[in-house]
Amino acid sequence: MIFPLLLPALSFIFGLILALVSKSAFPSWLIFVLFLTLIAGWFFYFKKNKSLSLTFILGGFFACGFSLYSWQYQEFQNNPLHQLKADGYIDFKGEILKSPERRPDRDLLTIEISEVAIENRVEKMSGRLRLSIPHSTTSEKPLELLAGDQIDFSACLNSEESFRNFFPDFMPRYLRSQKIEARAYTKSALLIKKTNKTNLTFIGFFSRLRRGLQKRIEADFPGKGKFTLSKEGAILEALLLGEDGRLDSQTDQ
Repeated sequence: MIFPLLLPALSFIFGLILALVSKSAFPSWLIFVLFLTLIAGWFFYFKKNKSLSLTFILGGFFACGFSLYSWQYQEFQNNPLHQLKADGYIDFKGEILKSPERRPDRDLLTIEISEVAIENRVEKMSGRLRLSIPHSTTSEKPLELLAGDQIDFSACLNSEESFRNFFPDFMPRYLRSQKIEARAYTKSALLIKKTNKTNLTFIGFFSRLRRGLQKRIEADFPGKGKFTLSKEGAILEALLLGEDGRLDSQTDQ
């Protein structure tokens, strides 16, 4: 066979696709089926029955792909932060996982949540949250936070239905691929408080370097609006920092 891994790879991909379409929870008995098919495949291989051996091995790769995605889907759905439902503002504690993503009208933070205060009780909770923060209309300074910063903040959770009118399937899959269990928004950066005085983390060091370069781009290529960049500056930011949030639609295409 010219491409010996082609059929196993295709079987694995078909398993992933079936789990993606069916949105099935991970069945524990699938582990037994997975090991059984692989053992049977090797058994018939040593028995010189290549057709049965290939059939069971491909079935094992198919079961592996199906079980991998269904397990990830189940873990995502069962995450306490993903299941959290509440109206109004909630108090969170967490750590920023990466540098803030700049947009023309807002900043986006990806936060690893550690604690949630809701209905006069505090719960330990683990999960990733994407927080949207509008730019201030009164302050001339943008939000200055780094990856590795510990923060307390108040925010409202976005419902799962908020994107269904336009992106019924894409947005949930995108959030799962990014391991983001919840989305939230806050009306002001004043509701965010940094709690650690110094950030000596490894990711904080590189986030500080990244922010320094971003400040240089903002100073050399300012846009017409506050917290915006010129076309050249937005392109430079995208090329150097991988941040395309301030590119206009025509340039982005």
